[in-house]
Amino acid sequence: MKMFLKDDIKDLFNWTKDIHKNFKNKKILLIGYNGFLGKYFCYYFNYLLAKNINFKITCVDNFSSSKANILKKNINNKNFKFITADVSNYVPKEKYDIIIFMAGIASPQIYAKFPLAALNVSYTGTKNYLEKAKKDYLFDQTCALSELTEQLLNLVNGQQILFYAQGTYPQFDDKVWALLNTLRGAPKKGYKAPHTIKDIRGLVHEMRLFKSSAEVNIMRQACEISAQGHIRAMQFAKPGATEYQLEAELHHHYAMHGARHPAYGTIVGGGDNANILHYTANSDVLTDGDLVLIDSGAELQGYAADITRTFPINGQFSQPQAELYNIVLAAQAAAFTEVKPGGSLSKANKLAMTVLTQGLVDLGILQGELQELLDNQACKAFYMHGLGHWLGLDVHDVGDYKKDEKERPFEAGMVLTIEPGLYVSLDAQAPEQYKGIGIRIEDNLLVTEQGHENLTLSVPKSISEIEALMQKQAINR
Repeated sequence: MKMFLKDDIKDLFNWTKDIHKNFKNKKILLIGYNGFLGKYFCYYFNYLLAKNINFKITCVDNFSSSKANILKKNINNKNFKFITADVSNYVPKEKYDIIIFMAGIASPQIYAKFPLAALNVSYTGTKNYLEKAKKDYLFDQTCALSELTEQLLNLVNGQQILFYAQGTYPQFDDKVWALLNTLRGAPKKGYKAPHTIKDIRGLVHEMRLFKSSAEVNIMRQACEISAQGHIRAMQFAKPGATEYQLEAELHHHYAMHGARHPAYGTIVGGGDNANILHYTANSDVLTDGDLVLIDSGAELQGYAADITRTFPINGQFSQPQAELYNIVLAAQAAAFTEVKPGGSLSKANKLAMTVLTQGLVDLGILQGELQELLDNQACKAFYMHGLGHWLGLDVHDVGDYKKDEKERPFEAGMVLTIEPGLYVSLDAQAPEQYKGIGIRIEDNLLVTEQGHENLTLSVPKSISEIEALMQKQAINR
């Protein structure tokens, strides 16, 4: 018997090529419809049926009526059977020659429902998933989900404190409360429930705030993959291209270098779209003479990068664009001087806002005395977000920004973003030449004992570097 898991799809595609050998006169169980893969198998099995290759297939899923109609439209044959059931609880009532899982990635919850030994299952790809999990993730012990209740009882019984993140998974909360009631209700069996329940999230979040050398190595790789993706987007950009094409260049580069997913929704905003902070439509055509702002980062082994660059679509900054750009670049450089042990995000932001405010005064966008404008935070009309955030397993990573009711100073091992910007929308109260220009420059910094390391330094960000890169690419086209 063959069992394929979602992780084994490449092997499965190769295996399906020999249709006469592998499917003829076989009984097949397909669990989970799962988008593209489901459609692939619908068309594939329909092709086999059209070739008069005899086989029987049962498809199990939590079918909506629309999904079932699509399947029935694609495959209308008496040998194709549809069953509506919860795939995580489905137990086959007969033996199959081939089982294809597409309901989750190597889910032990599904495995546990099958009498694997009785079926004499031989795996292709993922063999002995419990031992594989133990080896791959360095677990001390691995158990099937079917043993969860028993294992929890043994682990919690007699402990003084239960560290638990209540509310994270409401369904699991019910299991924990039932477990505690069992322990409290049977002291004659030697059961003893913990007398204290503590939220573990604060401890874990504090640990996540300080990156180990292994974590830093992964983040360096994630940042470098992201950096090269931004360079690729700069090289691809030209008038007439679309925002989503630049997005595709980035995502393709991430995936081809081992980062399967972006860490968050990529922003590609040309022209005035750059003034929409969380613009993700990425649907417009890039216009000659405009800037384009790209905010994107790869996720590698769970760790995020978060880079923003703004550059001219035609490869040449106009004078108004360059004037605003250099103000933002100078503000970021000023903020960088505070990213060191003992520095703080608020001090860095104060330095950045001073540079931004003075620059806006110099350009005639703001009027008044510098100190008064700083006291009133006047630049916030054109810089309406924070200077940065923690970075790690989440793009806006966990960790307190205050400690003992005071802003916490930077310490070695922290990773954060520094991302000043200026946004002058088309309807802003500003000189005409600056309207429709949005600029943000964002880098990822590791706090070190000596100061900081810029993990995203390899992405050009000075005007001369950007123009040289784009001019070189234009010559090569």
